Amino acid sequence: MVIVKINLQIIIAKGVGYVKEDEHTFYPKISEGFLTVDSYFGGVLNCGYSVECNTAGENEIDVVDLSIRTSGSVSPKEVLHNAIKRLSSIFASFEVDLMKNTRCCC
Repeated sequence: MVIVKINLQIIIAKGVGYVKEDEHTFYPKISEGFLTVDSYFGGVLNCGYSVECNTAGENEIDVVDLSIRTSGSVSPKEVLHNAIKRLSSIFASFEVDLMKNTRCCC
């Protein structure tokens, strides 16, 4: 029987998407002798949506049903929050009145 002792120091970090080994925020602080690796932070396993048009009296209401399944490393609520923030920043760059030609799908 051979017994081998290994002494490891591991850095675990949160992130989003794919990050190359030399693009980690902690990379400049890594001392010689550390092995860095590319990382994929993908906690979303499945995502889907459906849109239903409901007419209640004179009101037309579109109902969006979202389904987000994660690995547990991130909550569905956190995924939705981050998506809304990203989309808001993208749409904020447009100077077009997005609601001008919008109508209900009903």
